Amino acid sequence: MAIKHAVIKNKLYEVYDASENYVPEIMDNNYSAILMPDGIVYPKVAKSSHAVGYYQQGPFLIFNKPKGEDRKNYSYNDIKHLDFSDAKSVKEVLDNKKKFEKLESSVLESPDKIFRPIIKQDDLPEMVGLKQAVTLKHIDKDKYAHRFGDNYNNDMRLFDKHTISMPKLKSMAENFDMDVYMVFKDKDKNVPNPMKKTIKVKLTNIDDDSSIKEE
Repeated sequence: MAIKHAVIKNKLYEVYDASENYVPEIMDNNYSAILMPDGIVYPKVAKSSHAVGYYQQGPFLIFNKPKGEDRKNYSYNDIKHLDFSDAKSVKEVLDNKKKFEKLESSVLESPDKIFRPIIKQDDLPEMVGLKQAVTLKHIDKDKYAHRFGDNYNNDMRLFDKHTISMPKLKSMAENFDMDVYMVFKDKDKNVPNPMKKTIKVKLTNIDDDSSIKEE
């Protein structure tokens, strides 16, 4: 499990340390990186890419090395990074958590390409609402990949669908720092056996506070 994180070219990566004789399983994501003994962090890149990073070719990992001044952009000591293995106490763990949130925010708040999912004519209301909310955030969705884990690519393909399940809607909203509520109310004032109240239920980011409110 990666306990190091680093920002490379304004993107957050989970960093696996090759000096610990551990090579991560090659996953279908774009947020893993490998720290080599020479101090260079290699992010995962597309197969046969010429960009600095690593990719898998058969049973081997192929590394494209940085050259000249570009090495500073991939040097672990020169880029923003955080190592959770440094923590020696609960306080330091909590401090590192705050540092990670700050590090993550610095990346998420500076998008390189804005994601604007297209609302289609046959999209159902729940999908329309999700697409509108994500559009209003003006985000680079790829910078949230580490929050989705191995499901990132599959989850992003859901934006091509016309509907979305409740569990996926909840997880998608939480990963994008949004809350979703469900509201129960009378259809109109003339219905038989009216509730005479509105019930608002919080579906995401459930905490110790009551998630059900009457209005």
